[in-house]
Amino acid sequence: MVDGRARLVIESSGDPVTINRLLLKTPELNADTATFSGLTISENDSDELEESFSIRAPSDPPETRQIDLEGGENPGLMLEDAEIRATYLATDEITLPNLALRFELDTDGDGDYEYS
Repeated sequence: MVDGRARLVIESSGDPVTINRLLLKTPELNADTATFSGLTISENDSDELEESFSIRAPSDPPETRQIDLEGGENPGLMLEDAEIRATYLATDEITLPNLALRFELDTDGDGDYEYS
């Protein structure tokens, strides 16, 4: 048994990563640039930031925070230099050129992963 936090890092470089149908639950999603096709962002009346807006494409049902890119002509999302911390990720198909997998371990819980 090893104490600390562990993570699996999946990296792809070179040609773009392509995905067919994606379900992603994430507490953190960052990218240098993001381009959406068919995106709508709506504001909800709330004092809590997490509840104050919804993202959905192409339409936005009330009280949801999800991106649905199933409608419109060639709907999609492009993230450049993305970092995704996923609690759940499922896809029908994914292409990851120049794939690299790395298991990292932070033994003292300081956020720096000492072992890779």
